Amino acid sequence: MESQIEQKLDKKINEYETKFDKITGESLKKPKLRLLYDGKSLDGQTISLLKVNNKYAIPALSIENVGSKSVEIPTVNIWFSVSMNQITAYSEGRSTESYWEKRKSFESFYPSQFQYVFFSAIREDISIINPSEIDELPIIVLENFLEEWADIDCLLKIYYSTEPPEIARFKVHK
Repeated sequence: MESQIEQKLDKKINEYETKFDKITGESLKKPKLRLLYDGKSLDGQTISLLKVNNKYAIPALSIENVGSKSVEIPTVNIWFSVSMNQITAYSEGRSTESYWEKRKSFESFYPSQFQYVFFSAIREDISIINPSEIDELPIIVLENFLEEWADIDCLLKIYYSTEPPEIARFKVHK
């Protein structure tokens, strides 16, 4: 009788250990995003602006998940060191319902802030970034770009889950 009780107890202990290992294994997985341009870290780069429909534009920037857990619906914000009233998302030849929305900036050196608004049902957007996946932000068209500016300092932050935001400071020039 004692042997049967010990076997049942051992079986239950093994079940709970297996469940615990599974739960803790998942909880230890974390996402980790990196901001890239042309395959290299975006931070510190100077990027030449493109001409799109007679307007200046920032080429597509990449977001890579080098972590072990998916990122769902990250918040993407970009700031500019010059005043800008509007920027738009341009996907070469593809229509997109996503757009950049102007926000009030609280960054002292960056008077213009925009937040990327996307619809999670559209996979071309960055609504989910799986481990080892690289997604792209669409080309950013500067609608009210002031011609007298040669260089613009930019700040890009991506907020996701409970991790600190991924931050890149870079410049764009004509």
